[in-house]
Amino acid sequence: ITLLAVLEWATGKGVVTDQEAAILLELASVEVAGTVRGLNSAAEIRVVAARRGVNEKTVRRSRDRAVRSLVSAREAYLRDCA
Repeated sequence: ITLLAVLEWATGKGVVTDQEAAILLELASVEVAGTVRGLNSAAEIRVVAARRGVNEKTVRRSRDRAVRSLVSAREAYLRDCA
């Protein structure tokens, strides 16, 4: 299971928006020297927000909404894809 595969399924089912999926993928791919990697890294959120020209809170809210939606849909994903 890859993040891309999960997000493709989730966008196809309307679980997350294309924009939310893109933000999660971007957060997962950003590397900031000297920081811990992860979707919760303040440095990574700062980089993504700057790239998109939005406030860091916008990126956090989008990430949080997408993660909540994915958690809620986990059983449907496993039924469809496992």
